[in-house]
Amino acid sequence: MIKLIILRFWPALIPLAIYVGWLVYLKKRAKSKEVPPEMYRTPLYWSLILSAFLIVASFVFFGMSMEPNRGEHYVPPRYENNTLVPGHTESQ
Repeated sequence: MIKLIILRFWPALIPLAIYVGWLVYLKKRAKSKEVPPEMYRTPLYWSLILSAFLIVASFVFFGMSMEPNRGEHYVPPRYENNTLVPGHTESQ
């Protein structure tokens, strides 16, 4: 499941990685000047917080709105007598 999420949503991780790199740069620059960085008052910070909230809310919404599996199980595709029988669901 984690592999699927990482493979499908890796483009969403690119801005997060850029932001984390930017925060590391701000902290290093602040240590040299002895001035605390103002990382929490930027629009980028709040846009990332809002997008993370929307992602979690969408996962919850789609998870709650999907119909449950009502006693069915998936039968994968297989070969029978040199013909491909497609995958389907069957009742238990």
